[in-house]
Amino acid sequence: MTKTLREETVRHQPSQEKEKVTFSLLGLPHISEIRSLQEKVKEKLQQKELLQALTDEELTFVLGEGGMVLGVYAEEELIAFRAMMYPEADDPENLGKDLDLDTTKVAHQEISCVDPDYQGNGLQKKMGETIMQEFSEARPDLVHVLCTVHPGNEASLRDKFHHGLVIADLKEKYEGKLRYIMYLPMQEKLQIAAEEIVSVPVKDIEHQKELLNENYVGYDYADGKVLYGKRNN
Repeated sequence: MTKTLREETVRHQPSQEKEKVTFSLLGLPHISEIRSLQEKVKEKLQQKELLQALTDEELTFVLGEGGMVLGVYAEEELIAFRAMMYPEADDPENLGKDLDLDTTKVAHQEISCVDPDYQGNGLQKKMGETIMQEFSEARPDLVHVLCTVHPGNEASLRDKFHHGLVIADLKEKYEGKLRYIMYLPMQEKLQIAAEEIVSVPVKDIEHQKELLNENYVGYDYADGKVLYGKRNN
């Protein structure tokens, strides 16, 4: 029996009925459920490029020793999941390489999926809070948390900012797809100079790249713009 980490009451959007859901960590026996939900969510997206789905190989890796996957169940049905990956140090996709970090101490925030029937309940944020708590206790040795976000994915950007990640780079990843590289140091708090704040439209790629090259980081989002501040540390 999988240990319940959290319980919440959510609204099933089609019926508008309230349901109790439980949060628990998943393992390899859950791979088919995860795969099915991932496909369902991607199928409903108008911009399918916003979702960087995990391959079967990656799912097997994170469900084993290579990561952590949190699932949310409404009775017996998986309605949401969120994954973290602990990439190998020599993995070419290890994002620590992009920021010149120690690649042996890197964890990736990976995909979050919520069944469309249960969206609007804040499940992505709640899963993020729960999985980061479990991760920090299980792997204190992994002090660099990184992820990539499509610049057009407002929901994901807001989610990552909520959990303390900042934009540290903007470059082409995944065969030429433009992505923010976002970073959360687990052992220090980034200091941002309040007097050097710049608001930049998400679509202004060149200005953002210039600021990132000048030791700025993106730390918040509002009205289609990212707020950048200069790092003090």
